Amino acid sequence: RATGVHRAEFAPAETLDFDARCGFVYHNASRALENLVCDSPLGDGRIHLAGNLPGAGGMPRFSVELDRIPVAAELDALRTVRSGFGPGLEARGSISGKMTYAEIAPESSVGEKPARRAKRGTSGAGRAPSGKARPAEPNVAVRGPLTGSFTVQGLQLSGDGLSTPIQAPRLVLEPVAASPGQEAGQFPALAATAAIPAGGAGPLAVTTRLGLSGYQVTVRGQAALARARELAHVAGLKDAAALDALAGEAVTVDLIAEGPWLPAERVPFSSISPARTASEPATLPASGDAVTDRLSGTATLHNANWKADYLANHVEIAQATLHLDNGEIRWDPVIFSYGPVKGTASLDMPGNCAAPQPCLPHFQVQFGALDASVLQAAILGAHEPGTLLSTLIARLRTSNSSTAPAWPELEGTVKADSLILGPVTLREPSATLRIVANGAEITGLDAGLLDGRVHGG
Repeated sequence: RATGVHRAEFAPAETLDFDARCGFVYHNASRALENLVCDSPLGDGRIHLAGNLPGAGGMPRFSVELDRIPVAAELDALRTVRSGFGPGLEARGSISGKMTYAEIAPESSVGEKPARRAKRGTSGAGRAPSGKARPAEPNVAVRGPLTGSFTVQGLQLSGDGLSTPIQAPRLVLEPVAASPGQEAGQFPALAATAAIPAGGAGPLAVTTRLGLSGYQVTVRGQAALARARELAHVAGLKDAAALDALAGEAVTVDLIAEGPWLPAERVPFSSISPARTASEPATLPASGDAVTDRLSGTATLHNANWKADYLANHVEIAQATLHLDNGEIRWDPVIFSYGPVKGTASLDMPGNCAAPQPCLPHFQVQFGALDASVLQAAILGAHEPGTLLSTLIARLRTSNSSTAPAWPELEGTVKADSLILGPVTLREPSATLRIVANGAEITGLDAGLLDGRVHGG
């Protein structure tokens, strides 16, 4: 019997309690475990474990049978090993089924029969027809040591900001067949696929792969923007709040999330080289690494609009693709229009910055033929007296006041095919600028003017 089971690093909202009755025979000489039988009630169901673990040279075999185990118990178990996982998430449903693990001898795992060969110049059943090559045999999947399945009935996830629950009437977790090139002894994984309605033209296809050391979830399909925002918040996606300012048609996603169940523990002093001299500083590693979850893939928007407090109007987005890769966020390309001004942009938001100073988001904007008066009217919302730069910088400087929303700190490059400045036209102007808390720094300006060039900063 065990009560209050949890990791030492943190205390979950609810700890695990269980009461298991086990019987077995242990042989000390051969270090073998025989006739293992364990039964443990859990919620309204039970877990039954049986098997034999022979000593060296033996083939272990055991089975796990689940009978109406609550999904909520599995969620609590995950929260026991993962701090802060879905704190407001509630789960319903039950898991039943049986899985058997039995190791297979290497020579019997493939099960391919050697092909007959006929001698050259003789007839026989093994000879290929004249002029035709024998078709290649298809790759035969290696039969793994894991057999059986678990069935999840009535899965429902609610709470944590979800307007409507995520539902899957029936999920079947089955072993994934090992490929011919898979390393021997590698523990197999369980996989299940579900169709989750998310407000798009079709449901999201969600494939879950659960292994001994970690997980992998693949999500493909369409989701309404409102639903996509909710799912991003539930998944703990960094900068998910940026989606709150978007509206428009459904978003198309192709994402993969993966990571370990537990943090990778590091042994203190293990990274210190034995050959370190007395003059070299000894750096102690952290007691434990953070869980290295990884999210990668793309999300594509069409016919959307985006509104920021510091802009006078909405930005109309014809198309935008969001690229995610292990904390790095990149919008590229973004085809947009801001009033009468049209252009293409990209935005890089670094995820992990080791520099002492914060890593600023970096943008690039490309316009076609541009008129300064049109650009001024678009940015300021209405024409005001003064020159383009003076009124624009004046608007940026108002970010210090309590009534005006602050502009975000950015750095990047703005280019155009041409820029009309009253009586003159700049050819292929390019400006490198940095938007700071109290204005805008134009660190570099280059353009063709009349029959020469102009540089500035």
